[in-house]
Amino acid sequence: DLIFEVARKSQYEDTSRVEAVEELVRAIMKAQFGTRKFSRRLIHRIAMSLTETPEATIRMERLWQEARSLG
Repeated sequence: DLIFEVARKSQYEDTSRVEAVEELVRAIMKAQFGTRKFSRRLIHRIAMSLTETPEATIRMERLWQEARSLG
């Protein structure tokens, strides 16, 4: 549900840009840790690790596109 919410609200059409994945990472961190703040650098590093993992990239993009098509 969270990825669907982020994807529908995002300005990015897909997850090919790391900024889109950073939006998703921020949302996940907020859901898990509430108001605790995390550095941009940490968010970026997590997003980069996701984009460097082919399986994660494929799954993320499929869910993102599904959400965008419903939104």
